[in-house]
Amino acid sequence: MVLGYEVSEDGTLVEVEITKENLDSTKVLCVVDEATKSIYLWKGSQAGIRKKFIGARVATNLRTEYGFHYKVRSLDEGEEPPTFFAALEAAPAARVLRPGGRPQTPPPRRAATTDAASTETASMTTTPPSSPPTTTTTTPPPTTTTTTPPPTTTRPPPPPPARTRSTTT
Repeated sequence: MVLGYEVSEDGTLVEVEITKENLDSTKVLCVVDEATKSIYLWKGSQAGIRKKFIGARVATNLRTEYGFHYKVRSLDEGEEPPTFFAALEAAPAARVLRPGGRPQTPPPRRAATTDAASTETASMTTTPPSSPPTTTTTTPPPTTTTTTPPPTTTRPPPPPPARTRSTTT
C-alpha cells in the first residue's frame, strides 16, 4: 500500500491509499516512488480524456515539488512495468507531498541517556570553537560605458510619379 493522488475532473487532488487490488479503470492516479525517483501517472482504460490531461499537468507539478531528478512515467492500464507494482507494495506507506507544500523532515534524533550523571555530563559538554569565518572580498567587474549615436531621422522615399495615359489619334 502506498499513498498517492487521485485526479478529479475539476483538477483537484484527493490523497488515497493505493494497492494493486483497488486500481479502478475509471481513475487517474499519481504515485510518487522515491526508490526509483519516479512519479507514475497511471491512467485507467476507461478514464476520460480530460482527467488524463489534468493528470499529466498534475504529475508535472509534482515533479517541480519533488525535484527535477524525478521522472514522470505515464502508464496506461495493462501496460504497467514491474517497478510500478513494486512501488504499490512498498511498506510502510510513503507520505506524498501535497502540491505547494514543503517536504516534511523528521525532527533530529537525540542520543538516549541512561542515567542522570550522563545527562548532566552531556549538557555540560561544549563543542570546540571553530575557526573564525573567512571573509572574501570580491571586486566588482569594471564598468564600461558605451555611447549610442543619436537617432537618425529618415524620410520615406518619394512616391512614384503618377502615370498618365496618353492617347494618340
